[in-house]
Amino acid sequence: MITGTGGLLLYLWILLGFSVVAIALTVGLMQARLFEIIERFSLPVRHALLWFLAILPYVAGLYIAVLTLVPSFEHVLGLSLDHCHLHGKDHGHLCWAHPPVFILMSWQGFSAFLFAALIAWSLGKTLFRALRHHRYSKLLTSLAELRHGVHQLESDIPSAFTLGLFRPRVLVSSALTESLNADEMAVVHRHEFAHQIKRDPLRLWLFSGLLGVFLPGVARRFYQAMELTLEQIADATVAAEIKDPLFIAETLVKVNRLTARFLTSEPSFGACHFSGTPLEQRIFQLLNDTHYAGFPQLKFIVCILVAVGLSLGGADATHHFIENILHSPAILFSH
Repeated sequence: MITGTGGLLLYLWILLGFSVVAIALTVGLMQARLFEIIERFSLPVRHALLWFLAILPYVAGLYIAVLTLVPSFEHVLGLSLDHCHLHGKDHGHLCWAHPPVFILMSWQGFSAFLFAALIAWSLGKTLFRALRHHRYSKLLTSLAELRHGVHQLESDIPSAFTLGLFRPRVLVSSALTESLNADEMAVVHRHEFAHQIKRDPLRLWLFSGLLGVFLPGVARRFYQAMELTLEQIADATVAAEIKDPLFIAETLVKVNRLTARFLTSEPSFGACHFSGTPLEQRIFQLLNDTHYAGFPQLKFIVCILVAVGLSLGGADATHHFIENILHSPAILFSH
């Protein structure tokens, strides 16, 4: 068993784990409705909302864990009496003043180990992707020739993409260069430069890491949504420079036809490809003159403040409810 602050931290770790998983499952169940709402807004807002939903389980889970300690903080600050006297002597506490005893051979101990294994697996997978991305980027750039900021790669497969997490590089194959005219290649180059400047490969990699607590199907859909959004933002950047969205759309169609049979359905987890994301949605975004709804920032902030205020007001009830759950049954595997 573990006593003192260590026991308290382990109980908070369990609470954090259950909260993160529960919120991730809730977001997954609501994904269809959430994507309907997200698509009402402009590209920058969509980008921000996708990040918000990916981070939400972690932030909300941490908040719930901290919320259970509010009665302890109030007592330490002299704002309330010691709430622990309301319990029997054998009742477990989530309190700095009366830290609980954590029994390793119990469902609590098993849960703590399970959540630690989940986080370790998610971090390991994310780091593995980073190493694989780095090796892949290093290999391809070593085989390419740098010309005017673009790495020209001798290949019979038409392709254009941006690789590199911290030092992104633009790579274009000779097959694609030979298949497009100068104006079309300018569109491709500007598009990939937009990814390079904004370090989109790094964003995609970080985003994929946050999705580790979501179910595989949900994580894939969120990743594809972020991938599409970054491609649409790059398209919009090119359109703002060239002022000819129709020509950009025509170039997209042409490149997609050239690369269609070489594309894979597997997510790249970091690489930003010129083609490969849903073509219809990218063209619609380029040619659409519809004004998207503005994001209700004030309402959003007010809703968060109200939620925080209500939760703080009910902190005692939340604290006791969670105490009862975490301390019952006390032992599962002992004896």
